[in-house]
Amino acid sequence: MMYETDGGWTVIGNVAVDTGRLTIADPCNFSKVTNAHGDEGHPGTIQALSRRFIRSDHEIDVGITFNTGFGDGCYEVMARYDKSSPDWGNRIAEIRIVFIPEDENDS
Repeated sequence: MMYETDGGWTVIGNVAVDTGRLTIADPCNFSKVTNAHGDEGHPGTIQALSRRFIRSDHEIDVGITFNTGFGDGCYEVMARYDKSSPDWGNRIAEIRIVFIPEDENDS
């Protein structure tokens, strides 16, 4: 499933989205989440749902949920590896998920 793209990015998998939102979090914190708070905005509007921070019971942000461009779909997850440390091997330096490709943005 892994393959390199232009610009040094490697596709490492896909993520399917059915809610129009995606969450990034450390899985070890899922059981510690006590609340989530969103952007300033009117409750129930798209502005209020655009970004939510997930907090632990120690009031530390342990994740973030955000909108995915046009919503539902299946998106490639890409990584750019840092190869500068021979002792550590290839390490993920960045993650990239494109929700709206540039060519669709130009129309």
